[in-house]
Amino acid sequence: MHGVRYGTLALPDSLLTDAAFVERYRSQFPSGAPDKCWLDAARGGRYRRLQWVFDGRVVHITASRIALALKIGHWPRHLACHHCDQPACVNPEHLYDGTYRDNMLDAIRRGQADYSRQVRPVSKAARAAIANADR
Repeated sequence: MHGVRYGTLALPDSLLTDAAFVERYRSQFPSGAPDKCWLDAARGGRYRRLQWVFDGRVVHITASRIALALKIGHWPRHLACHHCDQPACVNPEHLYDGTYRDNMLDAIRRGQADYSRQVRPVSKAARAAIANADR
């Protein structure tokens, strides 16, 4: 069974094709132009987790994670990272499955992460790794 594990609970990929699950998600989030962020107007555009009861247990999943899973057809193996820097965005075109490292490199490339105040300066090896990641 493919899926993702939340603690001791495994969510199967088949949940993404469950009509009730998909309809409940889509009824709560607007869609719009592919180049714009899609925010939850009911919550003032704030980031939130959705509560689902699955297999008799309550599970909290971020809305962006569900949006990405519906786009790629399976639960993301890592994080639902945002190219748009808006944690509340659920536009699948703004999301990608990435690691913490991928997310930090993406933030550095876009100038969103400022490490100038680090106690320890970035090593030459780290700078080279970031530069090579762009290639």
